[in-house]
Amino acid sequence: FLRGDLDAIDGISWRPDRAEKILFTTPYHTREIYLMQDSERPLPTVQSLSDLKGPRLTLDYLANKSGFRFLELQGPAPLARYSQEDFRIGVRVGSPELLQEIQQGLDAIPQPRIDNLLQRWQEFGGTRATNTGDLPITARQQQYLSELGPLRVGFMEDYAPFSFADGGRVLGLSVDVMNRLADLTGIQVIPVRAQWPELIDMLRHGEIDILANMSYRPERENFARFTRPYHVIPNVVFTLDDTLDYTSLEDLKEYRVALGSGIYYEDTVREILGDSGIYAYDSQQSMMQALREGDVDVVITALHSGNYWIRQLGISGARIAGELKLPGMAGEDLRFGVRPSLSPLADILNQGLASITPTEEQVIENRWLGASFP
Repeated sequence: FLRGDLDAIDGISWRPDRAEKILFTTPYHTREIYLMQDSERPLPTVQSLSDLKGPRLTLDYLANKSGFRFLELQGPAPLARYSQEDFRIGVRVGSPELLQEIQQGLDAIPQPRIDNLLQRWQEFGGTRATNTGDLPITARQQQYLSELGPLRVGFMEDYAPFSFADGGRVLGLSVDVMNRLADLTGIQVIPVRAQWPELIDMLRHGEIDILANMSYRPERENFARFTRPYHVIPNVVFTLDDTLDYTSLEDLKEYRVALGSGIYYEDTVREILGDSGIYAYDSQQSMMQALREGDVDVVITALHSGNYWIRQLGISGARIAGELKLPGMAGEDLRFGVRPSLSPLADILNQGLASITPTEEQVIENRWLGASFP
């Protein structure tokens, strides 16, 4: 941060020496600093730091989490003005405009949301949030949430910008929506990354609890309960062929057509075009690579995902020949699919989706659909 590699730093406390190089927001949280002692060998009365010259000290905020049951609170630490730790965000002294923007963002967070976050994470290691704030759920639903364990949520690992792997993390629009639902409901999410065919098979067999980026099809009701759509995207026809004049699927009968394996419109496309010219791919990347290498003539996929891989793979000359329009399928409806044994959860997630404000939706969409990706 001080070298200029970062624009801002979180969780930093104000000190006079730091203030020479750092501009600070107001505290978004403060906490008391306490002394802990061995319950079998208690400390004498401590009124100042000099009273601690003899005893050996250890500072271990994970004591409780690590099972150190012999530790107990002795009392407030005698640190004078440093007895409270103030959590702030800092920026370098040359960035007052950035500080102002961050401060405005902090000031805009409603107090109930702050209280909910505090309740969730105030214990060592974090706890489940049981206060659902403004989410309009019944006492029975609240009880149901309180009894849920961690939920395994499946995300496609190469379906950018909706979900994609980034090192050890999974990011994207669908991930942000699920994280917001976790804030609203208090559910604990364990991300599971895989390709679509594997994920949908895992949902069928109860190996994951929720599947993101899932479009509704009647036949999928046998193994999933669907939420309302959280985003709808057009599916389009990408090609390198300047002569292709696309108006409907029938125009592709003489072309080699690639699509995602198990995608909700695969059966319909095969019915119209036949199986011989259809190539199903497990990953978005390999499908777009096939277009670049000339192994297929056409790729049918989601608009934003196709554009992402065209940029990533440097495919020059790619164009959109037209939009895939099928009877009863107005674009790709992204939903969360919930395994049937958790049916009440689907209703709660729907209520959570309805509680996400238009402003929050716009922020999420602007983040992933309005700019290039790293």
